[in-house]
Amino acid sequence: MRATVHVRAIPRQSKAFAESEADLATHVASTLALLRRCVADTGWTLEGLETEMGLHKSQISRVLNGERPLTLPFLLLLPDDLEALFEQRRAEGFGLIVVPPVHGEQAVRNLVSGLVGVLAAKLPARAERMARATLPGDSETDL
Repeated sequence: MRATVHVRAIPRQSKAFAESEADLATHVASTLALLRRCVADTGWTLEGLETEMGLHKSQISRVLNGERPLTLPFLLLLPDDLEALFEQRRAEGFGLIVVPPVHGEQAVRNLVSGLVGVLAAKLPARAERMARATLPGDSETDL
């Protein structure tokens, strides 16, 4: 009695899959380069990151240099200023406009400026009389 052995051919990777793997490697490399630039731009050292993140500096270095995977837990351990700069630059890389939050009087000024811009097409070309508005804290001498 003869045993029959069925050998399955291992499917070759498609060209599209190989290209997507190359694209992924390029994307990972550019993301790590961006993170390294953000580390340098914020002035963090490996020793400082070690203290702040609670990871050994050799582990941080290996992640930053692509020798270990960049994971979500690693990103969440980044100091806030570094994480904010990294995420801002990533968003800008997608063509998004990143605006820092404003509060108080500056927020009111930005709102009024935006509303005037939106309503400009509906405003008359010439006002019948001069309008004047003051914000809390403005005094006559400031104007």
